[in-house]
Amino acid sequence: MEKVQNDLTRIRVVNKNMSWVKFFVAFLISIMIPLRVVSLDSSSENDYTGKHVTSENLYAVILGNKSAVTGGSGKVLDSGPNDHIFIYYADHGAPGMLGMPGELDVVYANDLVHVLKKKHENKAYRKMVIYIEACESGSIFDGLLPKNINIYATTASNSRESSYATYCPDDDFSSPLSEYDTCLGDFDKANLREETLQHQCKVVRRRTINSNFGEGSSHVMEYGNMHQRNDVIECYMGSNPINDNFSYDINHVVPPSPRSQFTTTTLSSTTHHPLINAHHDQRDTIIHHFSHKLRKAPSGSREKRELQKQLDEEINGRKVTDYRIYEIGRLLFGTQKNSSLILNHVRSPGQPLVDDWDCLKLHVKTYEKHCGRLTIYGRKYTRAFANMCNAGISTDQFVAALIPTCSTKI
Repeated sequence: MEKVQNDLTRIRVVNKNMSWVKFFVAFLISIMIPLRVVSLDSSSENDYTGKHVTSENLYAVILGNKSAVTGGSGKVLDSGPNDHIFIYYADHGAPGMLGMPGELDVVYANDLVHVLKKKHENKAYRKMVIYIEACESGSIFDGLLPKNINIYATTASNSRESSYATYCPDDDFSSPLSEYDTCLGDFDKANLREETLQHQCKVVRRRTINSNFGEGSSHVMEYGNMHQRNDVIECYMGSNPINDNFSYDINHVVPPSPRSQFTTTTLSSTTHHPLINAHHDQRDTIIHHFSHKLRKAPSGSREKRELQKQLDEEINGRKVTDYRIYEIGRLLFGTQKNSSLILNHVRSPGQPLVDDWDCLKLHVKTYEKHCGRLTIYGRKYTRAFANMCNAGISTDQFVAALIPTCSTKI
């Protein structure tokens, strides 16, 4: 299969003395396009890349534990009680977890929150802000992140919905942008010395919610200490002097339309180019990628046949995963109807995904042992595994249902 996810995974640790010390951690996992790190010190190199971007290294960096990191530069957040910390995390997500470069490595919500609590207990920061861009990213903090440890978190979606990619390739080959085969994210200028965290959140929320898409939109969420929303962004991210005179009215921020108009000065400073069906579920960007390249490939070519094979494998793999999960549920809960109700149940806001995180981790590990690795698509079923745990399904019961299911050739 063509590897769409490129090798720009990195952890970058930047320490810089200003009116107070601020620490910036950029933890970026590129999904479809390169993501550039913008830090308080542009001369710094990426500290951890490739195989050294692991959950254990992430925890060690946050905790300032130099002896626990492996590979990379060895830099950690050696912060103190007067420091401000900003963490940005972008990757594929799933209920209760965030993706990592390693196929079997993930960040579980309870583990990350445990690390954050420990950081607070160590009096190793004054305030912290965390931004997470991932599917179901609200589940990382919902019901888990305390309000009294001086952490404010914003997530790209709530605990039950996907995050959506915007600005994907146009099918209209006459458009100059049809040469691009990836989905692009957009960004805005802002005066970070004046704009507050709350205002930024409102702007992003307004831009990402669009009733025209129905389910095809995500809801930016806030967790933790809401008093920190009034802090200016510069406290955590520094400022870009170029944007000091830039401002905008939130009421004039227009959500994306089903057919977005994209203006690019690199192609023409005066021409608007149609870009797409603007939103795509992050898990479906690979489908969109292959489909778009397939339509562009010359008819009857080897390239077209190979792309069709890759697309078919991706779709068939998803069908197999769908069948297995719901067949396991049927064997456990009696009927397909009962299975669907239990496996798809979403808890009320303020409740964590699962009561027993060890049970969830064991169910995931057991499934992957007997049925194969969960793909980015397959990980969406961690909610189903969590609901099995919440329903009291033991590991023995789980194994008894999955072995006959996964041993059957589909």
